[in-house]
Amino acid sequence: NNTYSLEGYGIGFEAMKGENISLKATFAKAIGGNPGASSGKNTDGLADDEQLFISLNIKF
Repeated sequence: NNTYSLEGYGIGFEAMKGENISLKATFAKAIGGNPGASSGKNTDGLADDEQLFISLNIKF
């Protein structure tokens, strides 16, 4: 069988200033391991089970 699944949870936040500026942040955490990881690392080369994504958008 050539399938496996990944699980996790997360929370996100968005703040806007007017119509032109938005700041977004998302935190995610893996539940369990990654059976497809090579040498204990994910495809990004890290073994982290937590991720933080931050995005600032400015329209002009």
